[in-house]
Amino acid sequence: LVADDDYAERFKAGRMAILQLYVDRSKRDKRRAATEIGTKINAYNLQVGQSRLLAMGIPPASVRPIKVDIADTSSANRRVQSFAFYALYIFVFGTFVSSLSIAVDTSAGERERKSLQTLLVQPVSPLEIIMGKWMIAVTFGMSGMVISIIGTMTGLMFAHGQSRLLAMGIPPASVRPIKVDIADTSSANRRVQSFAFYALYIFVFGTFVSSLSIAVDTSAGERERKSLQTLLVQPVSPLEIIMGKWMIAVTFGMSGMVISIIGTMTGLMFAPLDVVGIPLHLNLSSQLLMLSLFLPLCLLTSSVQILVSFLAKTFKEAMQYQQMVMMFPVIGAVLVFAFNDFHVEGTLTYVPILSQLQMGQSVLISGSYPTGLFALSVSIIVGLAAVVLIVASKRLGSEKILTAS
Repeated sequence: LVADDDYAERFKAGRMAILQLYVDRSKRDKRRAATEIGTKINAYNLQVGQSRLLAMGIPPASVRPIKVDIADTSSANRRVQSFAFYALYIFVFGTFVSSLSIAVDTSAGERERKSLQTLLVQPVSPLEIIMGKWMIAVTFGMSGMVISIIGTMTGLMFAHGQSRLLAMGIPPASVRPIKVDIADTSSANRRVQSFAFYALYIFVFGTFVSSLSIAVDTSAGERERKSLQTLLVQPVSPLEIIMGKWMIAVTFGMSGMVISIIGTMTGLMFAPLDVVGIPLHLNLSSQLLMLSLFLPLCLLTSSVQILVSFLAKTFKEAMQYQQMVMMFPVIGAVLVFAFNDFHVEGTLTYVPILSQLQMGQSVLISGSYPTGLFALSVSIIVGLAAVVLIVASKRLGSEKILTAS
């Protein structure tokens, strides 16, 4: 926090004094400290301004001379109609959303899981079965419709404080004795690292999302639909079946990554990043380098998704497992990367996802990455993917794969 040379003179004279607050915005603790300092200075600012007015015999309320209270002359019926237009939309939408999942699961879900036959052979009529499912859906729907509505009253304040002060011969700056200018002292490289961190997070997350649905559907989905038996009786090994499913998932994953990386980097080329001091390498060669980093990661993520899906009992359970598989590595890697000041060293540079984040930053900052680290990272990813695929084939070759255990 630096004061200008004439700070004391201007402050004593009742004029606005200037303070410069230098902060490295690329660091979380520095940003938080700057916010706290600014809050305290603003509170002191207000206190000194009010004290000056009182010393001059002027009540502080004089700078806010008018308060407008708006009285609504519309009828109660019209006010209800205006409010209901927005409130009822939420209520109508909620009637569908609240009971959606349970209604689908107890009808199409049971038929897909082949559990509907058990109900149909019971000594009850179809109407009774429908009524039972309907009552469950209604219960969930009504529970979701318990909504609290909070109304907000907004007052309009029309202040002409500065005009009144000028009429009294008092400069308006006297009620704001201190002005704080915040200057960002972080280097261009630090700003690029911070910005690249969020862009690369999208790419890492995309490696999981792009192949998620096809990986789950070709494993847990096929087992739930009882179509997996048809594959298992064919004269092919479980590893060959796993490899076929894995190749489909990898194709979807890589296709999604190509669209994500090229679309994001091409879109950023039209953003005025140079103006805000964030120069990035976004040309075609950088896009190709970024693809070479994240496309191999799809080999590992797709294999993990297939293995986890075969460990689940149902399609729904597999989707729940996939959410954990997707969130823990991604969030964990991002947290490790963030708390290490956007840079990892030592053995962490060889960990999948962390190595992609590290080399991805190099691509965005310098337009290249270390080839030795890239080769070793790809080798680790391919090795881990191979191990996961072998474990998945062992799971598929087990008799338990056809049961619900």
